Amino acid sequence: MANIRAKRPEIKISVKDFNALTIYCKGTEGNTPTKIICSLVSDFLAMEDVQAVITAQGEDKKLLKQIEKKRAIIEKEKAELEELEAKLKQG
Repeated sequence: MANIRAKRPEIKISVKDFNALTIYCKGTEGNTPTKIICSLVSDFLAMEDVQAVITAQGEDKKLLKQIEKKRAIIEKEKAELEELEAKLKQG
């Protein structure tokens, strides 16, 4: 059975930028283009304003899920109420 690695997302940069980054990495010890890009992305994601946007988006999704649950409960209760009213009219 072959090991299957999760597919990494692709990030496309210009050839010129990649070549410059590769030249830089050759001149510094222990750096690779992937390490540098990962470091830059991590630094970007750690910024306060970026974290605020990420948090707000997560809260919006949580709030939307709560709203969906409440609407489902209301619909269920409405159906039960209509059923009880129909029984009352019949009886």
